[in-house]
Amino acid sequence: MTRKEILDSLLRFNAPLDSLRELLDAFPWDSEPEVVMTLGDAKIVVEKFQAGTISASEIARWAEMIE
Repeated sequence: MTRKEILDSLLRFNAPLDSLRELLDAFPWDSEPEVVMTLGDAKIVVEKFQAGTISASEIARWAEMIE
């Protein structure tokens, strides 16, 4: 997976956060940003929360990761 693909997956919460963190750790932190979060990305995550597929603590951790 490329860094962009990993970041896209993170923005949409398409994989477990631990897995995404492990994949991202292979890249330097000072890498240039490759994606931009959209309102649609946020909506996807909120809908997952409303459906009960992710918890409030997971959303908090997700938000910290996309920071």
